[in-house]
Parts: sequence; structure tokens; C-alpha cells
Amino acid sequence: MGNPFKKPKARGSQRAKIILSGKAGVGKTVFAMQFPAVAFIDVEGSAEREWYADQLKANGASYFGRDDGSQDIAEVIKLIKWLATNKHDFKTVVIDSFSKMYSVEAARCAKLKRNGKEIGTDFGADRREANKQVRILFEWLDKLDMNAVLICHSKQDFGSETNETTFDGMNLMDHELDLWLECLLRGTDKREIRVRKQRLQGFKLNERFPLDFETFAKKYGEKHLNASVEAVEVASEAQVAILRGLIKEAGIGQVTVDKWLQKAKVQQLEELPHDLVNKSIDYCEGRLNATGAS
Repeated sequence: MGNPFKKPKARGSQRAKIILSGKAGVGKTVFAMQFPAVAFIDVEGSAEREWYADQLKANGASYFGRDDGSQDIAEVIKLIKWLATNKHDFKTVVIDSFSKMYSVEAARCAKLKRNGKEIGTDFGADRREANKQVRILFEWLDKLDMNAVLICHSKQDFGSETNETTFDGMNLMDHELDLWLECLLRGTDKREIRVRKQRLQGFKLNERFPLDFETFAKKYGEKHLNASVEAVEVASEAQVAILRGLIKEAGIGQVTVDKWLQKAKVQQLEELPHDLVNKSIDYCEGRLNATGAS
């Protein structure tokens, strides 16, 4: 085996992948609407109110609401897949709020039955089950060549020594994204952002700056926020059909297929990038040739 390591290379475009938390009314939604070319997933029905609807229209945003299925995380995952794998004019996806979508999914999972009883009777089982879908969502957000803003409610973190506020969502989901920004209201009219987690230059832990999109964009880098979007090229139906046939013909086990899916962080063969499908096809054909030669 040769040296598997290579020299690090930064991506040309650094997309904003953000948790935006804060109390109700502090300005999270208005801030998020100002990102470029927004696809707005409205879980709470905020944009059904006239003022918010007018803001979305003024900013040229498009909308997916509760009547469309925004509270169903499976439908939201489909949306993110579509945004990741198709050409379009969007540059930002906003989920408002992730907290609501997560709580709806946990409530649904609580009613699932295991060994004849609802899993909601076991402490934390509903959220553990909901986390399975959230992890799939994050895998696609990672592939997505767009800015992503996950708006979260604020709650007390009773596990912290200082009784800090935190976001309402899956535990440790801040590890999945690059920035966690907390929106704060000081006095009656001073709104600001506090950086709660960062792994990007231009932001310092616990620094504060005005809750103003122009200020944020200058810190982040407008060229990154506005960069053109590249779609993930997934396998064609013909490629997948060929691969399925070869898997059966070459006797490839499910363990091997699962390794391919895990490597690509997808759930099914149809979601594999076309280059990985080609490699898998080559692997199957190599197995067949080796069998024939013997």
C-alpha cells in the first residue's frame, strides 16, 4: 500500500453552515431572510404572516410551507437532496425553525412501537429515534453547495456550570456545522450576535457584533456567500441498473454494498455520486473476470 495521505487543499468556496439561535422576537428570521437567493423552509408558519411574506418577496426568496410538508423531516430531506443534485438559482436554504421540525419528528417517533409498547415511554428514546433522520439531513447538508441556516429556539442549558442558554435541537449538532451564532436583545432595541462556536477565520469565540446582515457578510466574506452553486452529480438510472445487475451476477454481498453507501454517506445506490458508481461497476466486473479466469 502506497502513502494514502495527501497535502491539504482548501475548498474554493466556503459555504456558511450556521446554527442561528435566540429567543422569540429577537430578529433571527429577518436576519436569515437577507442571505442571498433564499429557499425558505417555513416549519412554523412565520411566512404566512403578511409582514414576513412581504419581506420574503422583497428579498426574492422562495417558500416551502406547512401545507407543502415543511414539518415532515423526510420531506425536508428530499428538498435538500433536490437542492444538492439539481441546477437552480438558489444560494441559501433556511429552515425556520429546526427546533420545531425536530420536536415534531420526536413526537412522531414517540408513538412508534417496540416490543408492543410506544418507545416514548422510554426516556430519551423518541429523540434517539429522531436523531437517525437528523443525521441523514446533516449528511446532505454537508454535500450541499449552498449556505444553510438552521434557526433554533433558545433554551436553558441546565447541564452547564454557568447555566448558559443553548439551542433547542439534537445534542452536539453544533459539531456538524461551522458557526453557532446566538441572537441577543440588549435593552429595548439593541440587537446583537454572540459567537458561541466557530471554526472559521474572521470570527472569535464569544465576540459580539450587531445583528445586521451587512456586518455579518463583511466578516464572513461576501464572495463565499454569493458564489455560484455546483450540483452534486449523482448516478443515472442506467448506471444504477447496470450496477444492480452486476452486484447480483458477481455475488457481491450486502456488507460490501453497505460499505459503498457508508463511504458516500448515502442511504441507497441511486444517491451514489456517478464516479463512485463507476468504481463500483469496475469492482464488480473485476470480480467477474477473476472468477471467469479461474
